[in-house]
Amino acid sequence: MSKIPTIIIKKIEAVMKWPVKLLAKIQYGRDIFNDMNGKPRFAASQGKLNKLNTDQTALENIQNGLKMKPPTHTTDERNAALVLTKADCESLRNDVQDLADADPKNAETIINDSGFKIGIKTIKQKQQDGAKDDKATGDVILLAAGAGGHEWQISQNKRDITTLPSTSGAKTRVHDLPQGSIWFQRNRKILKRGKTGEWSDWKKFVVKGGTPSDESSAPPAPIPPAA
Repeated sequence: MSKIPTIIIKKIEAVMKWPVKLLAKIQYGRDIFNDMNGKPRFAASQGKLNKLNTDQTALENIQNGLKMKPPTHTTDERNAALVLTKADCESLRNDVQDLADADPKNAETIINDSGFKIGIKTIKQKQQDGAKDDKATGDVILLAAGAGGHEWQISQNKRDITTLPSTSGAKTRVHDLPQGSIWFQRNRKILKRGKTGEWSDWKKFVVKGGTPSDESSAPPAPIPPAA
């Protein structure tokens, strides 16, 4: 059985590194508040920041009270206050992650600006029908969702169709497509006994690399993958 093709996605994450030492835990919420408070990009989280400030101030007052002789507060009160500030920070981390997900190009800047740490999460996803540019060569790599051999077609209008060589896997390579041109690709799986599956839906792609348009007027020349 052919292995289902997958793609690797690296996601930038906001990481909350809750300290181990007690005094660092007490300080953590104050640092997050100071980093995020009043910044326009975090305006939607201002209500949560106000709550963190309130809970953090209460925690600091309790900690100061523990230093009094006799103490005016208990360690149980301090621990309960720490639970609140930690939950406040976790909620704010979620807000920062939402902002980073909505603006991937600036995700690292957003997270750095918040006071949280940057983490990289590797995610495996099933490969879908589509296309991607090979920046090193300027070629376009066409992708299919299913495992095994495939037949391929490309077109600029879904009527005038170029059939590419079939492949034993779920991708193929095309070169000499004009830079900036718009294309569609579709594929179908090669089954046993010479049969084929149904054609996939046309998938649109734009050639970002390729050949400068004023230097290429010839039809695309497919490069079949190595056997």
